[in-house]
Amino acid sequence: MNSHILDVLLASNKTELSILEAMFDVEPYRSGEVIPLPGSGALDTLALLSKGNIEVKIPHGVGESIICMIYPADMIELNTFVAHTAHKARLYAVGETNILCMSKSKFESMSKSHPLVMYRVAQGIMHNYQNILGRMGSRIAELSDYIYHTNSRI
Repeated sequence: MNSHILDVLLASNKTELSILEAMFDVEPYRSGEVIPLPGSGALDTLALLSKGNIEVKIPHGVGESIICMIYPADMIELNTFVAHTAHKARLYAVGETNILCMSKSKFESMSKSHPLVMYRVAQGIMHNYQNILGRMGSRIAELSDYIYHTNSRI
């Protein structure tokens, strides 16, 4: 497993990393392969991208449109893990892709047995969302510049 990704996400020490590595499973995907969505067993899984990229696409007319990219260290499908909400987006592997997965039951048991480690996981999740929101803000500013010919760069 790629422990560097966990280290980046959690900024943890080696003991905490070894505890977490034992809790994650690695799911590999080939380039272009569809990554299963909630409702196909992934609903109770915390997942993060450790290798490759993921295109998120939604149905649009007769095809699909890319709405965003997921990069290494990004969380995948966190909304379904927390709130059990589904969406119509499809996820596609870009290049050789590895996803680290932890079941919700393992996540909950770790909250009881290793609260400090799980606190660091929660910090990592919030940091991840801040990064995603920052990228989205930049994309919105670029789109606004394109449409309205302004200089609203963030």
